[in-house]
Amino acid sequence: MGQLKRILSRIFSATLLVLSAGVASAANCGDDVNGERVACACGDTVVSDTRLVKTDPVVRQRCPDDGLIIRAPGQIESLTLDLAGLPLTGKGRGVGVQVLDGGSQGALIIGGKDGSPGQIAGFRVGISARGASGLRAAENLIVLGNETDGIQVSGRGAALNGVVADDNGRSGVRAHGRDLSLEGVSAAGNSRYDLRVSGNGNYVAPDAGTLERGAARVTGGNNVIEPTTEVAR
Repeated sequence: MGQLKRILSRIFSATLLVLSAGVASAANCGDDVNGERVACACGDTVVSDTRLVKTDPVVRQRCPDDGLIIRAPGQIESLTLDLAGLPLTGKGRGVGVQVLDGGSQGALIIGGKDGSPGQIAGFRVGISARGASGLRAAENLIVLGNETDGIQVSGRGAALNGVVADDNGRSGVRAHGRDLSLEGVSAAGNSRYDLRVSGNGNYVAPDAGTLERGAARVTGGNNVIEPTTEVAR
């Protein structure tokens, strides 16, 4: 009996070490973490305005689970993540960019300011942002080849502009809320809907091809759809 207890104790201790290592592996990252730039790795939490660089581990490997998590500290209005034209790539699990708290006005996710889009591919979900402090805007991004939805957004006032959402396992963009704006969104080859938008007072103006393919679904009231092509309801 004494030997069995010792064996169980060793197994328990080893398990705690593994769990502790897993927790410790994720850290805060960004261009200003206590006054210093901390490189971002897979699973890290972005806590300040950040522009990724080629040496960041998160863009140099396929993430086994989440890519990056956004959590704005304190009472800031908005946090910006700029992919700088670089890719975030997963292994079919987790979320490429998950916005837990983007600030009082929501996070801004930019693919790149110099015209080169950033890419989020191969996760379970490309981008997920929910609630009033989720997403303010996502711009100049390519989100493709994710297991379920390319982009999931809910809340009020979020804007998607110049986003490509192709070849995802469910919907390219799945958006629900009020006063959302989807302008210049291109989506094709998604297994269920290219665009699925629900709620009230939303503005939907994707590229014409997305509407012509008949793979867009807009439901709710007082939504504005341009161009005025037939859309499933």
